Amino acid sequence: MPKPIRLKSKSAAAVLRILQGKERQKRAAKRKAAEKPLVWPGVGVEILAQADGLLDLVLPVRLSNDNDGQRRHWSKSARRRKELGLQVRAWFPHVQPFPFPVRVTVTRVLGKGERLWDHDSVGRGNAKQLIDSFKACGLIVNDDPRWIAAVAYAQDATDRREYSRTRIKFERA
Repeated sequence: MPKPIRLKSKSAAAVLRILQGKERQKRAAKRKAAEKPLVWPGVGVEILAQADGLLDLVLPVRLSNDNDGQRRHWSKSARRRKELGLQVRAWFPHVQPFPFPVRVTVTRVLGKGERLWDHDSVGRGNAKQLIDSFKACGLIVNDDPRWIAAVAYAQDATDRREYSRTRIKFERA
C-alpha cells in the first residue's frame, strides 16, 4: 500500500486555490452557455401606437437584472449599450427626435419560465443602456431631465411567449 503524499500547508493551500479557481471557471462557463441572448434574433419590432406625442413599441430585447451589480467594470455596460445601440439604429434608421420632453415607461414582458422580479430590480440592469441607445439612434434628443421628464418601470406576466420582450412607451410630458 503506497504511503499518502503529505503536502506542506503552503502547497496544500496553493493546490486548493487552483482547484477552486478551476471550479469557478467551470461555473462561469456554464452560466455563459445558459445565458439567453440580449436581442432575440429574427424577431421584429411591434409598434402598438403611434400618434402626435405618443410612441408605444414592443422590442425583442431581454431586460437583465444584473443583481450581481454593475460596479465591476464599465466595459460590460458599454458593450451592452453598443450592442443595443446598433440594434435600435437598425430598427429605426431614419427617425426624428421628439421635440418636447417625454415620459418613458419601460415594461418587462415575461417569457415562458421567467419569474417576476422585485419592483426595484426592473430599473436596474440594461434598462439604462436601452434608453441610452434611443439617444444614440436619435429618437430622443438627450437623456437628461430636460428631455426625459420621468421614467417608470413595470412588469407584465399576462402575454408569455417563448422569448421575453420589452415594451417602451414614450408620452408627452
